[in-house]
Amino acid sequence: MSAKNYKVGAEVEAWCTKCKFDRIHHIETLKSDGNINRVICPTCEGSRLFRRPKGDGTKKKASTTRRRRKNEFSVTEEELATAKPYAIDGAFEAGTIIAHAKFGPGRVMTLRAGGKMEVAFQEGPKLLLCRDVGTFTTTKRGRAAVAALAAASAKAEAEESSDDDKEESSDKNEENAESADAGDGGSDDGDNGDDN
Repeated sequence: MSAKNYKVGAEVEAWCTKCKFDRIHHIETLKSDGNINRVICPTCEGSRLFRRPKGDGTKKKASTTRRRRKNEFSVTEEELATAKPYAIDGAFEAGTIIAHAKFGPGRVMTLRAGGKMEVAFQEGPKLLLCRDVGTFTTTKRGRAAVAALAAASAKAEAEESSDDDKEESSDKNEENAESADAGDGGSDDGDNGDDN
């Protein structure tokens, strides 16, 4: 701002930080280079640093219209039958068909960081929350849950392998018992023959 011939007490338009409007203010002090330093608002009687007027006196709001992608929603009857119910703590993959209580069936289009996913519904795309597997394992509680899942799956695998081992050993025991019975039956006949 170039230094004009400002004088203390003169009127100047400035942004009032309390009123939130451009208003006429009175110059209170000037800087050494002749520019305005402080002004007084006669409406709210506040003294503040000079701020240039913002224009029409209204705050500019962010655009509330969202960018809409073309509707990428298409679900076949077969896919609809296998739709996974939506839950905030659910883990989903791109392409998964979900059933939402409010929006109906939808297709997961993309997964985003921070536990969010973009889902295409009939009325248009929506951003929904989901479990973020990447950040889920960074918390102490998440690590404990992952460790518990890993332990459970390891236990299940161990039980499966022990069941397989038991079946194999029981098959071998049956075979050994059958062969032993066949061998004992022949020796029993021989023993009976010697006793006579």
